[in-house]
Amino acid sequence: MQKPPSTPPWYREVSGTQWKSFFAAWIGYVLDGFDFVLITLVLTEVSDEFGLSTVQAASLISGAFITRWLGGAVLGALGDRFGRKISMVLSILLYSLGTFACGFAWNYHSLFAARLAIGMGMAGEYSASATYVMESWPARVRSRASGFLISGFSVGSVLAAQVYTWVVPSLGWRWMFYLGLIPIAVALWMRRALPEAEEWTAEVADRGAKPNPFRPLFRTPRLAVVNTALAVAATLSLFLVFTPGGEGLV
Repeated sequence: MQKPPSTPPWYREVSGTQWKSFFAAWIGYVLDGFDFVLITLVLTEVSDEFGLSTVQAASLISGAFITRWLGGAVLGALGDRFGRKISMVLSILLYSLGTFACGFAWNYHSLFAARLAIGMGMAGEYSASATYVMESWPARVRSRASGFLISGFSVGSVLAAQVYTWVVPSLGWRWMFYLGLIPIAVALWMRRALPEAEEWTAEVADRGAKPNPFRPLFRTPRLAVVNTALAVAATLSLFLVFTPGGEGLV
């Protein structure tokens, strides 16, 4: 009796270019985890230097969450129209701008504004990278790619803790943000020659379809109300933070 042909290992279905695409996206997840832990690690040093209250210090952590929804929505919509690759690049550039600004912050307000930029870039990076890999890898192994991507967040968290013990005691907290630009530069370098996601190319670019990047935000009356409410809530949060004294209305 003839044996059925054996199924090749799953990793043989993934080409070299697809693996490169994965690692370029994975580094984005590492950056996400790095920053999420980073701000909490240096919060004591930042509070001491700027004389922050407990409320102000806590707001530096939550500041990135205020703009996450906006970054994910806008950069995701731009990816739908102009391509996943450009959305990934714009996300990482916005992220790097915020990281760079954190290192040069001169007071609470400048650091909080940088955290807002990082929040937008983090959300855009998270969604753009995941979508890019899902649309680039073979359909049968996409669940594996999704699981592997998540590991980058944990690696970034551990890396931030290790870098803190080496850097902050001797160089200060600002160097944590300066060094954070290194993996960002690596991510940009890896993405410079990546091909566009195959599915997006087939469904949008090759067909000449250019969806409105902001239409998904207001596609239905319910979505319009929800997104408008989120924008109002985010704006209100900023007003609460930037009241005289920095204590908010609490």
